[in-house]
Amino acid sequence: MCIFLIKHYSRADHPDKTAHVGAAILIKSSILYTELQIINKPYLQAANISINFNNCISITISSLYFPPPKRNNFVSYQSQQMSEPKLQSFFQKLGSSFIIGGDFNSKHINWGSRYTNTRGRILHNSIFKNNITFISPDTPTYWPPQANRLPDVLDFFLTKIPRHLNTHIKNLNELSSDHTPVLLTCEAVPELNTRQTLSSGPTNWDQFQHNLDKQISLNIPLKIHAQINNAVNQLTTVIQNSISSSSSSVTPNPSNQKKKLNTLPIYIIELIKAKRRARATWQNSRYPIDKIVFNQLTNTLKTELSKHRSTKFESHLQSLTPSDGSIWRTTKALIIQRDAIPPLVCPNNELATSDIEKANIFGNQLSETFTPHPPTLINSNHENTVHYFLYAPLPTSLLAKPITPSEILSTINKLHSKKSPGHDLITNKISKYLTKKSILLLTHIFNAMLRLSHFPSTWKHSIIVMISKSNKPKQLVTSYQPISLLPTFGKLFEKLLLKRITTIIHENKILPAT
Repeated sequence: MCIFLIKHYSRADHPDKTAHVGAAILIKSSILYTELQIINKPYLQAANISINFNNCISITISSLYFPPPKRNNFVSYQSQQMSEPKLQSFFQKLGSSFIIGGDFNSKHINWGSRYTNTRGRILHNSIFKNNITFISPDTPTYWPPQANRLPDVLDFFLTKIPRHLNTHIKNLNELSSDHTPVLLTCEAVPELNTRQTLSSGPTNWDQFQHNLDKQISLNIPLKIHAQINNAVNQLTTVIQNSISSSSSSVTPNPSNQKKKLNTLPIYIIELIKAKRRARATWQNSRYPIDKIVFNQLTNTLKTELSKHRSTKFESHLQSLTPSDGSIWRTTKALIIQRDAIPPLVCPNNELATSDIEKANIFGNQLSETFTPHPPTLINSNHENTVHYFLYAPLPTSLLAKPITPSEILSTINKLHSKKSPGHDLITNKISKYLTKKSILLLTHIFNAMLRLSHFPSTWKHSIIVMISKSNKPKQLVTSYQPISLLPTFGKLFEKLLLKRITTIIHENKILPAT
């Protein structure tokens, strides 16, 4: 299994899950995408995703690798042979609009190769028949280390996109591989993966508290269930509006971002520049002595980068302490890997690729899992007794100890600030900035809930998030377990209610001693 992580990027793996040649896609976390079925054939490997551009155009992005045929094995050689029907099947799987990029290992003079080989001829014919456009750089992308072999173009793009989407291609003199990176820029805006939140940026908490007190009224009736539900909904709306009106979006400063990224020492930056110059010199001259200089600088740079990373990481480890939680945060960041849910296998063996399809298949699985078991023995007298007990009027008894504002404040201060919110998007951090007036209103609502034995329906609804089980195949729906995200105030009331239930149990010795 390949472990390749870059901060703020997700990954669509190369198909065969091994640490050698293949295909992969890195997607910026802010971009909304759908991971499609991977393709793993002896003659073709591809990782595929779908992205919506300009709010209307769905384009498949495919990272592709054509393995060169192995001539030492006849069976393997035959299975790796390219043909137009194989390419036709591949193009059809990508849909009506797509961008394919990768190492095609196919040569044709039309996309800049020195000559045309059999693979290039087959690929060119299939491109022509399917009305596909090839986009290749004007300089070689493959630089063989052998001096007797000439550079050539093996890496390029195939596109089938609307004509109004302009593209620009550029060959980058980067990295140390025998293949140079090729950059294709498409003039289109991808749909963003916007995280649901009440604040669009930094929050002015003083303004939030001012807006909150201005809109909250303590003179509300709480005598029936409907009035409690209305009070909860009004409080939720007031908090949401107050936090939204008290936050402002901040435009990032590119110069500050550049300073954050430029963390390498000057001597390493100079080594990188020297290596790039040496590479350009060798690519122009092809002299063995220039290749030796380039290799020496490459190895020196690798060594210095390794030393720098090791020193930096060692310094970071020495600064960690259990007292401030830094050691646990670092451990969590190292071991937790959040991957996107890949296409799921449906009961009919088809694949669920879109979010709606995945949600439906998860919903069906959960509904089957949490279906009550049918009764083994049906006893009508027992059922009638249980039914009468559940629906009988509540017996008169002393009310539970009233909830106080100080008790609510104390419980709120113990909540973890970074816990995910429920569907109302009110986080634990927001609750810690509630004013005395809003805490007092919450106290009235909680005590009314105790008095009327009522729990608001909006606090019963949760967001279900599916988490993959460790060491389980991620394409199976049974490899995921649910967690529920409930509203903060509902969980807060449960904590306060539990304290009272526990006290009653102990005082009345309801549970037998064990």
